[in-house]
Amino acid sequence: MLLDFELPVKEIEKRKQRIRDVWEYKKVDHIPFMITINSNRYGYTMHDEIFSKEKQLQLRLASIKRTLELVPDDYIPSMFVNMGCVGIENAYGMEIYYGESPDQTPGVKKYLFDNMEDIYSLKHIDPYKDGIIPEFLERVRYFAEQTRFLIPVSCLDMNGPMAIAMDIIGSENLLLGMYTNPEDIQYLLNFVTEDIIAVTEACIKAAGGINNITSTDFVSEWFPEGKKGHVSDDVCAMYNPELFKKFSIPVNNRIYRKYGPGTLHNCGPNPCAEYYLDHEPIISGADLCFKYSKDDLYKFKKPFQGRGILYLGLEYSSHEETLNDYRFIIDSLAPDVIAIPSLILDEKCIDSGKCDVNRLYHELRSMSEIYAKRVWK
Repeated sequence: MLLDFELPVKEIEKRKQRIRDVWEYKKVDHIPFMITINSNRYGYTMHDEIFSKEKQLQLRLASIKRTLELVPDDYIPSMFVNMGCVGIENAYGMEIYYGESPDQTPGVKKYLFDNMEDIYSLKHIDPYKDGIIPEFLERVRYFAEQTRFLIPVSCLDMNGPMAIAMDIIGSENLLLGMYTNPEDIQYLLNFVTEDIIAVTEACIKAAGGINNITSTDFVSEWFPEGKKGHVSDDVCAMYNPELFKKFSIPVNNRIYRKYGPGTLHNCGPNPCAEYYLDHEPIISGADLCFKYSKDDLYKFKKPFQGRGILYLGLEYSSHEETLNDYRFIIDSLAPDVIAIPSLILDEKCIDSGKCDVNRLYHELRSMSEIYAKRVWK
């Protein structure tokens, strides 16, 4: 067992309850914000952690330990299990390209089919036999067992039905096919979704149960019980709301119905923002990249008012810039919409003195209390 420090279990439960409350728009003393310290004193590269479960778990536990030491509140420990976002594509037979840089994340070398009719030759994958999926499941099991099932793990980065379909037939065939071959595209999306669900079931089993995962996807943030469903849909940044309603929502619904109404991921931009929540069941929110969604925040005020949560991934450049970003988020969304910023700080930035995490936390905390007062005025 590699967990060599005590977890503040009661305190973590308080933090989870704040998340549960905020997702329901119940009054809290401050809007949560997530700061995570990325600790890599071993000097491991991205390829090191992708190819070694032991090295990856070392990194995750070092980051959890350092974050618990330095961040006083809101942070909920979790473990991102990472083998890239093309595991399902690889199980279909696509070769993974790892790149020349040791810090590059993997992708696929080429899409699978040139011709639309070839999609009907696809065979469903076996999560316990095909591609890198069995190795990923073993990693999930290893992470969970080594931490006594005390720290939730992520599932495979599923990539989402639309992105997998794009990797299978290419972006041109997918986007054009939504107009010229809609039945073929719907068939492919439903086919892929069945395999996403099969892999999700295997991940949940490996983790020891659905409440031992953060969500049904790659997300590191902990999702409340009964709302573990998550779908990545970055492709919807490239088409209009009518296509989103026709192609994305029906297959996304299959995941939310089975695992609960969590959130939808799109880095941005967000041309379909007004329809993100409008699944069956109505989902709880969206997780976005602030950098690519900043100019779209106004689009969320009406459709998310009093019911939808936004998680916004921030990049740290400086103390003042982080405060300015959070101020912009609050001013753009309050009092109508709750947004939870998620910020990853590199340990080197803290150790060098470039970032004073204690000062940053307390200034963000003061702003989050004002944010809460504006929401529940």
